[in-house]
Amino acid sequence: MKARPDRLDQIAGCLLGGAIGDGFGSCYEGQSAPREVEFTVAPRLTDDTQLTLATCEGIIATGRVEPAIIAAAMARWFRERRLTGLGASTFKALQELTAGHHWALTGAKGERAAGNGAAMRIAPVAFFLDLNNFDQRRLLRDIARITHQHEEAYAAALAVALAVQSAANGELPMTELVAHVHRQLPDSVTRDRLHNVVEHHCSTAAEFALKFGSSGYAADSVALAILGTTKLDEIGFEGVLKELIACGGDTDTIASMAGQIMGARLGHDGLPTALIRQLEEHTEIAALANSLAAIR
Repeated sequence: MKARPDRLDQIAGCLLGGAIGDGFGSCYEGQSAPREVEFTVAPRLTDDTQLTLATCEGIIATGRVEPAIIAAAMARWFRERRLTGLGASTFKALQELTAGHHWALTGAKGERAAGNGAAMRIAPVAFFLDLNNFDQRRLLRDIARITHQHEEAYAAALAVALAVQSAANGELPMTELVAHVHRQLPDSVTRDRLHNVVEHHCSTAAEFALKFGSSGYAADSVALAILGTTKLDEIGFEGVLKELIACGGDTDTIASMAGQIMGARLGHDGLPTALIRQLEEHTEIAALANSLAAIR
């Protein structure tokens, strides 16, 4: 039996797995399903990975998860023009942060604030919070609300963090991941979407996408990403990403979140070496993983 990856390997796997999903998924973003997916073009990283890395820098700066510091790191990346493909809600929040607004007031509100902008960057936080603790869940909610002050955006971000933690823990089979996350979520559309999977109303990524869509709505995207990862042992990392990207829609974000979850399970050494090497930023990402893993 293969040994479970250690903490450094898990964090590096999570960050690189997410970057691979983002980079190749971005080549198909906005296209309709079904798609023939091939990883033959150069991957292009977007804000999904970029804001995840900014979140890492925020945690490394103090050795803790602090919303103000993470917000400042995100604002710095925005000022330095290091972000691409920003959604409207995230763009608004970062504009206001750079103008000096308080991080707790910048997040978008209303129904349009239920997008993927919080869930796509939350994965690093999962390695530092006890999500069975109410106060630490509230801290995760604060991280989410920097850009998205919507309870659905929080529920979706929590779902990703729970999935990353479970995958890294390695005790549950990936096939049980949907049910595990579903049990721990508050009442939300994200929980409802996962319930549809648990009750076998949607058993494949293609079926889910056909029924609910694969847009930038966080409840749909996150549930689809988690569902996709349950086939990791059956079709492998690359196979899962291709199935999810073939669903069309918000392909970079969905593939990125799935890549983060699978990477936390597989570790750096379990990811396809050829795909890692296609990322121009893989050395930078590995260095951030080393710094994160050194924090206890």
